[in-house]
Amino acid sequence: MPFGEITITPDDVRKILNLNDHGVAIKYNYIKQLNWEQLYDLCKKCFGWDKETSDIEFNMCFSYKTRQFIMSQLIKMFKGTAEKENQGPLSDAEVDVAATAYLLCVLGCVIFPNASGNRVDANLLQLLHSLNKLAYYSWGTTCLAFLIEELRKASRLRTSQISGNVSLFQTWIYDHYPSMKLADVNTQCEKGTPRGTKYKFTKNRSRTKEKQLVQLKEKLDSTKASEVCFYPYKEDRASGHIAGRSELSHYFGPLWYPTGYVMYNGSRVMRQHGYVQGVPWNHINGKFKLDVEHSQSNQDTIKVIYYGTPYVIDHWDQRMYHLVNTERAVNRGDENAPVYMEWYRR
Repeated sequence: MPFGEITITPDDVRKILNLNDHGVAIKYNYIKQLNWEQLYDLCKKCFGWDKETSDIEFNMCFSYKTRQFIMSQLIKMFKGTAEKENQGPLSDAEVDVAATAYLLCVLGCVIFPNASGNRVDANLLQLLHSLNKLAYYSWGTTCLAFLIEELRKASRLRTSQISGNVSLFQTWIYDHYPSMKLADVNTQCEKGTPRGTKYKFTKNRSRTKEKQLVQLKEKLDSTKASEVCFYPYKEDRASGHIAGRSELSHYFGPLWYPTGYVMYNGSRVMRQHGYVQGVPWNHINGKFKLDVEHSQSNQDTIKVIYYGTPYVIDHWDQRMYHLVNTERAVNRGDENAPVYMEWYRR
């Protein structure tokens, strides 16, 4: 952007989708691609299917066997739980099976949506067995990592579709760029509800996009910092409708999703958190002045404890240690940590 950098933070995901941004990294004990015997075993545990039934489902997506389920088929098989309960009490096993199918569709629609719109990776069953572990995962950071990875593909020449939670991306744009007037506000939205309910998604199917894209790029190229809302949750926080900003907004390091990770550098988007971005400022005679002498100072003065591919346990579990210094006392898990670069408010 003409005014500097801006990105989606874990705090944004918490406010827009109300997904947990703390908790266990999704990568723990997750195998990228299970072998067929492992998948058959998971299907038996989660859905009660034998090998033949599982094979039928794995062959439904295409003319060949694939590790995917069709979500509409899952819904058809397990819908109507309330009606079944009225006809007679369901066993705990039947409730768990229906809940697993429902949550698998949620993963395919909300957390890891793909371009097909109707298929979900069968390997995700690892996250749903057992169900009592679900509340402990950091779903917000997982959703964000997956979306960021998919957005990387958006600039490729022949890319016509992207995956990930695009509604999260749209709401974030509407919140931070109100001057562009890209969305209609939902007047029935109540304070305290997730920000994702604030807008009406009524303009997504426009077929005359070419001219609109040119106009949008021209607007973005001329955007000034004063036209951007860096802190869209300020009023709601001041009124007590939503909680304060999560410390993870200042986290520095990898965010995991099932098949990989993205690097999240909180120090490069400090303007969003009320701090000067890119260069330090000094307080002189009641005013803040740009420190030209140190304007090339390295912002990333954070001790990174991994080398090569980051390892979940060595980094995520000590995430409070990897926070950009925000002039607050933070327990980083290491009282002997080096002094970090001091940031000054404008």
